[in-house]
Amino acid sequence: MIKSTQLKHIKLNELKNEEDILYAKYVNISFPTEEGIKKYIKENQNELSRLKEIWNEIKELEWELNTPKQKQEFLEYQNKLNEKYSEE
Repeated sequence: MIKSTQLKHIKLNELKNEEDILYAKYVNISFPTEEGIKKYIKENQNELSRLKEIWNEIKELEWELNTPKQKQEFLEYQNKLNEKYSEE
């Protein structure tokens, strides 16, 4: 029987593969005008939205797969950063 964490790792790998495919399509595109950018976004809205969804799903799964200690260390680090930059 496959454990929940194993399923999450499988799903994470699938998402990362899909991310790689979509990201490769959009990573090095340049546009001469702002109108070109808007047209491109409109024409590719579905895939760009899917890429955003994938990023969110990856973040969630990676967080869920962290150990309690890793989560605590991350939260402590984040609090230190917040304190440092809120004072400035």
